[in-house]
Amino acid sequence: MLLAGAVTAEAGISTANEKSLSGYRFKTEEEYVRMIRPIARKVGLRFNYLPSVLAAQCILETGYGGYSDPNTASMIRYNNHLGMKTSMLNDTWAGKTVWPGRSYMKKTPEWYGGVLTHITDSFRIYDSVEQCLVDYVMFMSWAKLPGGAYKYRKDVIGNASYKRTIAKVRINGYCTDPAYDRSVIRLIKKWHLTALDNGFGIHVSKVKLSRKNPLSLPVGRSYQLKARVSPANAGFPDVKWTSSDSSVAAVTQSGLVTAAGSGSCVITAISRDTPSCRASLNVQVKGTNG
Repeated sequence: MLLAGAVTAEAGISTANEKSLSGYRFKTEEEYVRMIRPIARKVGLRFNYLPSVLAAQCILETGYGGYSDPNTASMIRYNNHLGMKTSMLNDTWAGKTVWPGRSYMKKTPEWYGGVLTHITDSFRIYDSVEQCLVDYVMFMSWAKLPGGAYKYRKDVIGNASYKRTIAKVRINGYCTDPAYDRSVIRLIKKWHLTALDNGFGIHVSKVKLSRKNPLSLPVGRSYQLKARVSPANAGFPDVKWTSSDSSVAAVTQSGLVTAAGSGSCVITAISRDTPSCRASLNVQVKGTNG
């Protein structure tokens, strides 16, 4: 459904045989919706694109993961749940794409001058569903017009209205189907997807650790740190854990600190939503590895 300029053909890449990929199709509508909801919420809240819209777009583009549209089995096989073509407008967002670089050919419906036609074009292959959704939001956030203005960003990123968001996605040229926005809105209502938007636009302003300085540990001992963000209803509360010297004390992404060798280091929890918000703890390790 994506406008991507001229039809392309890649040497050595054959058109996907949807029938041979039928095993990748979802068995029910509900099965696909259950799968896509948490991924759309995570990506949408992290990158400020309404999760309800993102989930509904995936449902529409894939025909419920191939359940209601057998011609989308390849989209499930190659984790391309948003019809992301190999050629995407221009290279102004090249530094932001997370696409690994592989592609495949697929037949796809397009509307030109109000007339539905079918073409064969080149589509992106992703390593995961989440990677596809992130790539789409990167496109929406960073793709620019020839004059330097953002093509979608000002209209859709941070827009808290699902009706206005998807209308702008269509009007600004992401898809050729004139009913695209209406179809997405129907799906949002049918599956009550606005529940995914809870916390949207509420950003982390502070990070606090469960322990105050300092933390002393003997070599080999572990300690579970926890991080709390404010406000409590922030849409994307995840933090990234780092150690200034993992040879002294390492930390997992769940906050488990393990003493490795004598010395001192700093363990830090950084908000993934607002990286300037962080909290640190001095760790002192005594003893030897034996």
